[in-house]
Amino acid sequence: MVSLEMMKYPNARILQFAKSPQRGRVKTRLTPVLDDDQSLAVHQCLVDHCFQTLSRSRLAPLDLWLDKPAVEHKTFWSSIGATRFNLQVAGDLGERMHQACCQTLKPQGDADALVLVGSDCPLLSADVIDSALAALYGGADVVFGPATDGGYYLVGMKTPHQALFSDVPWGTEKVYKVTLNRLSSLALKLAEMPSLSDLDRPEDLPLMDKIPLSTRRQYKIIFNLLSIKDI
Repeated sequence: MVSLEMMKYPNARILQFAKSPQRGRVKTRLTPVLDDDQSLAVHQCLVDHCFQTLSRSRLAPLDLWLDKPAVEHKTFWSSIGATRFNLQVAGDLGERMHQACCQTLKPQGDADALVLVGSDCPLLSADVIDSALAALYGGADVVFGPATDGGYYLVGMKTPHQALFSDVPWGTEKVYKVTLNRLSSLALKLAEMPSLSDLDRPEDLPLMDKIPLSTRRQYKIIFNLLSIKDI
């Protein structure tokens, strides 16, 4: 484990939201071309890849925020080296993210800035996280990383802003547009990260090529599916 003294932003936090690896409950939009076991393998591979990218960055302490208690899948969490867990509250995605921000940031928490990401973006890099934290410490009120599907893969802030997470049409292509309109009405200074793609649909499967082969092999990913052109 890297000590705080060796981290670039020791007073910040990186939050990784992740679903528990439960067969038949994850990556269900891939089922037209993958079965439940294959979809689970893709989910586990993505979560692992994201966790390794963030934990090896040495930028800030990393906390996993799970939808179910870690003990329910402790073998998997142990296998990727995860040790810091928090349980998401009940509610929609916005409420869960807002409460995670409240519990992490001062005065309720002990962090003075945070970056929150999901576990679905194979192209997420330490450089993007570094840029997001640098922007926050450089004067931005909030940071967003827009996703190509109309949502976002990253949000960062120094103070919780509940209005950014309330009454948002989660799971639609309107998420980021609605959020930008909300930002404008709140007069918050925005820093925007590069647009990246999440892996949610069959046509996104070639993005698995961006994950190191050694990681993909651990989960026995079906490589021949990744080159199919008409999925």
